Amino acid sequence: MTLNIERAVLVSIIESDFVQSDNRILNAELRAGMFTNNFHKLIVKAINRLRELKEPVNTDFIRQKFMQANRWSLDYDNQLLEIITHQPIATFELFNSYYQQLKKNEAKYINI
Repeated sequence: MTLNIERAVLVSIIESDFVQSDNRILNAELRAGMFTNNFHKLIVKAINRLRELKEPVNTDFIRQKFMQANRWSLDYDNQLLEIITHQPIATFELFNSYYQQLKKNEAKYINI
């Protein structure tokens, strides 16, 4: 269940160019600690870095940047496909409910 929530949140951000989604979704603060999957954490770090650099935040650009740095693998392609084939969330209310669940997960792992 958690992996599906993580994928839904990530695809909603990195595929937002192709979905008529609420702009507030694009501004959601993501932290790696909110995610349980290591690849998802890697994508979150990439999203945050691209935001810092004022670069486009989308699937193609993320993949391109990793490939330029020789930090991409075939397995990453497969994992990225698992994310982008997930149903994106277009409404902020639904996105926020998933986002709040990820925040609870982060708090739970911090308190262990």
